Amino acid sequence: MNTDILLWVVVFISSIYILVVSSASYLWVKHKPIEKINSFVSPVPISVIVAARNEEDSILSCLSSILNQNYPLDLFEIIVVNDNSTDSTSRIIEKCMSENSENLKLIHLPCDARTKSYKKLAIQTAIKQAKGELIVTTDADCVMGPEWLNSIACFYKQHGHKMIVGPVFIGPVDSLSGKLQNLEFSALIGMGGAFLLAGMPLMCNGANLIYEKKSFNEIQGFKSIDNKASGDDMLLMLKFKKYFGSKEIGFIKNYDAVVYTKPIEKLKIFFQQRKRWASKSRDYHDVAVVFLAGIVFSASFSLCFCLIMSFISNKFALLFVFLFGVKCLIDLIFLFCLSSFFKNRKWLWLAIPGQLLNIIYVPVIAIASQFGSYNWKGRKLS
Repeated sequence: MNTDILLWVVVFISSIYILVVSSASYLWVKHKPIEKINSFVSPVPISVIVAARNEEDSILSCLSSILNQNYPLDLFEIIVVNDNSTDSTSRIIEKCMSENSENLKLIHLPCDARTKSYKKLAIQTAIKQAKGELIVTTDADCVMGPEWLNSIACFYKQHGHKMIVGPVFIGPVDSLSGKLQNLEFSALIGMGGAFLLAGMPLMCNGANLIYEKKSFNEIQGFKSIDNKASGDDMLLMLKFKKYFGSKEIGFIKNYDAVVYTKPIEKLKIFFQQRKRWASKSRDYHDVAVVFLAGIVFSASFSLCFCLIMSFISNKFALLFVFLFGVKCLIDLIFLFCLSSFFKNRKWLWLAIPGQLLNIIYVPVIAIASQFGSYNWKGRKLS
């Protein structure tokens, strides 16, 4: 193929990427954060669901932060589903239950459960026993502030969405890898949030996902999307979008609604997590979602391609330097727009070296996720 054609293809892909990220920056700034919620507005019964497997180091902090909510105790319950943990997770939950028996319930997933998606099965099992009008899912390694449920309930009562996507932060962070993950994750959450605020549901995260129980049952829950180990968030959101329309899915841009999760410090576990996230992309059938995922992948892949070709062609070397600089600038502007909300402005400069890592690891993860299986929590999944 003529190298000039390749050059123009790279320029075209990069131009589309710049347009998408610039749009996200504009949309994020356009929609201001929701003012702090100070009082209850018709409290709604809530069921918080936590699927846990081998989380002995995190589960107590998670449950403590949920139990310390500034929300009427008689209007929320916590259902923890123990997914055959092989550590002391179950014992820690049972001890916590002895002190908070009214609000906390423990369900054990059957040892012989036959499924391709244990987490979806865990959530579905909990929803069958849930008493709440609203289902709030989070992960066992997350913590929340005391106004978390209050902010969710007020937002739901004010807007009436059938599904609500909440913000997730990686933090607190001290290490270099933690700060890099924080920046990358804030960009993902910010991108999803920006387009959701404009009525375009493209991304969400199961660590802070809220939906009506009746709507979940109306679309038959995870039926037809339970063939993948992951996807309890994205695939479910797309199913809600298909049945109810984009306007029924909202994003709560409120700092009280934030859920915090820890960074991953081990490279192997990080790689397996990202591979797990990317693996569900094979089941995306929504044009807008496929387009966004394709542009993000193509922008990184094309820069990686230019970097490799720069060793044999000065044209590609010059193009790489130019496009890499432009991408850094556009991404930095976006991260700066997000930073007042995500509170990570102090280490924004790390986004520049982080870009070099991204243009290599994003294509590698995307391609690797389409083949073979991955290991997660002691299981080999696909």
